[in-house]
Amino acid sequence: MVWTRFAWRLPSLASNPAHLDHFNISITIRAMYVKLTSFEWRWSMWVGNGEW
Repeated sequence: MVWTRFAWRLPSLASNPAHLDHFNISITIRAMYVKLTSFEWRWSMWVGNGEW
């Protein structure tokens, strides 16, 4: 999945001194990623339980 491949790069971006200006951006993206995955998990549980 694209999101998973993208997410593993965020910690290195945040810890790289050259990217300190973008630290807040990576925090925001990480928060969005967490929200996306939790929504995806709830959606898959909902669909998986057959509660259409």
